[in-house]
Amino acid sequence: MKPQSQQFSLNQIVAMLEDHPEIKITLTNSVQKSELFEVWATYWLDTWKKGQVKDNTFNGTYYASVNNHLIPYFKNKYLSDITPSDIQEFFNSMSTKYSLETLKKYRSCLKGIFTTAVENNLCSQSPLVSSLRLTSHVSPIIKIAWTKKQYDIAFEYARHAANGLMIMVLMETGISRSELLGLTWEDFDYHGRCLQIRNGLVECDSLESHSWQLVHDGLKNEYRIRTIPISSELAIRMMCKSRFVNIDGKNIYANYIFHSPTGKAFVPHNWYNRAFRPFMDELHSTFPSIPVLTPHELRHTRASVLHEMGVSLYDIQQLLGHRDLTMLAQRYLHTNPELLRDSLHL
Repeated sequence: MKPQSQQFSLNQIVAMLEDHPEIKITLTNSVQKSELFEVWATYWLDTWKKGQVKDNTFNGTYYASVNNHLIPYFKNKYLSDITPSDIQEFFNSMSTKYSLETLKKYRSCLKGIFTTAVENNLCSQSPLVSSLRLTSHVSPIIKIAWTKKQYDIAFEYARHAANGLMIMVLMETGISRSELLGLTWEDFDYHGRCLQIRNGLVECDSLESHSWQLVHDGLKNEYRIRTIPISSELAIRMMCKSRFVNIDGKNIYANYIFHSPTGKAFVPHNWYNRAFRPFMDELHSTFPSIPVLTPHELRHTRASVLHEMGVSLYDIQQLLGHRDLTMLAQRYLHTNPELLRDSLHL
């Protein structure tokens, strides 16, 4: 026979406890196990990230991390059932496949997912504890940089090369590819001899149309918005550059300083294949001792060369638009062994 359930008032419960002091009761905050990881992670993306960051950042950093890696691993678990050991096992399983930088993206996403879950009473605490360790067995991509001597040779070569002006701008200013291609004539101040870095040009998968589009709208963060002084030579060369392109006998104003042959915004991968890579190949063919660099490695080169010249880390940080000096010192400054030898009097 099924026993009948009984209900007691709070006063009755207190009275019973007084009659039986040996009974111990611990009261805890009530947490409902109501959400699977997949459901909340998707909701977190749509509510806390979509529309709050740029489309390319959303797609590359958040959407891809959550949907391609986190959800497939944790999808069948309730948020409140995921333990610190589950998190550690996830990162251990990823350590042979992905770089440390990629693992840090996953950790950032997990932190956001569980922080908001705790705040919404879906779990009592986050499983991302201080003992969590991220290690990667994937060798990081080695960034190389030119020496000061190689930099000087390349800059001289660019003075007389096709598409050399854009290379000179990259080398002297240390701006990124997206910042270079995003420069408009409104960003160029000839009399003040400076460039206003206000927008970048990127190609990303639009969240609305689900098609690849060129986006010219702001920068990665507020630290990237900056004014960069340029040399008199660069200012004069840019001033002499035509602002029009002839299409079918008509002169059409090109809003972008460095544009496609039709005067429109340059698609980044087309720019790399048609302008940047040919210059690098020709330079390397002429000077085999000078390695071919990527646009990003030119930023590394500019930081290293300026550091060798005695420019302060703070000024280099302002030039490149970095958030702090730590990242600059760790990622961008390449030590020249011979300069170090001279400093140590070896």
